[in-house]
Amino acid sequence: GSTCRTGSQSTTTGPAAVKDQYVRDLSAFGNYGEREQAPSAAAPSESSPAEDAMTTAIIGVGNIGSALARDLVRGGERVVLAAQDESHAEALANELGGVAAAGSVRDAIADADAVVLAIWLDQSRELVPVVADLLDGKVVVDPSNPIGFDDDGKSFRTLPEGTSAGSVVSGLLPPGAHYVKAFGTLGAPALAAEAYRAP
Repeated sequence: GSTCRTGSQSTTTGPAAVKDQYVRDLSAFGNYGEREQAPSAAAPSESSPAEDAMTTAIIGVGNIGSALARDLVRGGERVVLAAQDESHAEALANELGGVAAAGSVRDAIADADAVVLAIWLDQSRELVPVVADLLDGKVVVDPSNPIGFDDDGKSFRTLPEGTSAGSVVSGLLPPGAHYVKAFGTLGAPALAAEAYRAP
């Protein structure tokens, strides 16, 4: 299992430092809005994934979820995948191999330091209250947008004007969760294409 940050205690080495760096790094992707600013920490040392790499649970293995999983695994990060149809998560984990695994939603979240809700907003609204007890002290990344599609395939806004997906999802989280709004402005092809570029 992974070492998870608990409570409000933070250290400057190991997974806690990796997690704090993760929060800061995500700010580069835009649409960034933490509920609570993570404490400063020294940059993590370049140790092996087995020692210091954090574990990220990716809930949903559609376009965004699978693209993120591939990027994280390529970077040596551990991922635990979960989906409504568990066979889809298992198939992707088998494809990625190595540091990728699959499990139930609750098991994936329990084993993770960070959780990516790579699902539709309406699904997040249903899921988050059910798993809120597992999210305290964890980074929760939300790419969702308030978008739906009618019978003709035309998109429409699913929330009233002035209400954001971020305000809805963050409002469902326990106070100790660290909310990050990220990846919502990037399509899966762009996310895959922009990863690992040299400066």
